[in-house]
Amino acid sequence: MKRSYILIYLLLIMFFAAAAGCQAQQVDTNTKQKVESEKYPPKFLFEPAKLELAYPDSGKFVTGRVKVLNPGDSTLKIFNITASCFCGFSVVLDRSIEPGEEGEIEFSINLEGLEGSNWVSFIVKSNADNSPVEVPVYVINKDVPQPEKACETKKK
Repeated sequence: MKRSYILIYLLLIMFFAAAAGCQAQQVDTNTKQKVESEKYPPKFLFEPAKLELAYPDSGKFVTGRVKVLNPGDSTLKIFNITASCFCGFSVVLDRSIEPGEEGEIEFSINLEGLEGSNWVSFIVKSNADNSPVEVPVYVINKDVPQPEKACETKKK
């Protein structure tokens, strides 16, 4: 009986020792990745430099996409995007972008209550060394000049 308690005790010690070793190895890997990302940070570039969308003939929304490029040396992670106006919203289609790869972000503007040309500034926050990055999205109505401020609108 006493031998079985000793055996169980030794097995528990070996189990916890193995678990601690695995955890230490995981911490070392995370630290190495953090050091590498600080030494060789990801970069955030997007194409086109500004997104110009035509005013729709009908409908309340206009939507477009930009390519997100990572010419850096570590994984780019997009954390969040905020719009300068209540009418703008976005969807990140690729939150993690490996070095040399590309992803996409979709931007939309709700045109309800707006008329004429408008633009919304979207601020993209990421782990890139040039974060935050501004992505301007223009809605062009050729009959009305572009506004000077984001979400400058004329009420109907």
